Amino acid sequence: MWKLLQKDYSCLSSEAKYHYLFKRYLSAQDIALALVDYSLVLKETWNFYQLLPGYFKDRNADYFFDLIRESQNSEILTQSFRDKLAFLLKKEESIGLALSIPHHNL
Repeated sequence: MWKLLQKDYSCLSSEAKYHYLFKRYLSAQDIALALVDYSLVLKETWNFYQLLPGYFKDRNADYFFDLIRESQNSEILTQSFRDKLAFLLKKEESIGLALSIPHHNL
């Protein structure tokens, strides 16, 4: 089930299937939302985790780094997670350059 939380929400299936754990029909999207509802910390972290790769995939360096800067003041995200994100701020110039250059995978 934890693998569902690592996937992009828009890529999760919306087709409902019977899950023995929940004893009802649920889609992968429903399960992910049900799991994050168990904890406020998990929900906030998951919301952050959904935004960050999205900005990176959209090659939007400004939003990507603004979100990381905002996370440094967060009391909900764990310190170890914030430390890992702080490392990305140290590499902001090179990551921003990589995001600004068009890349085509032929």
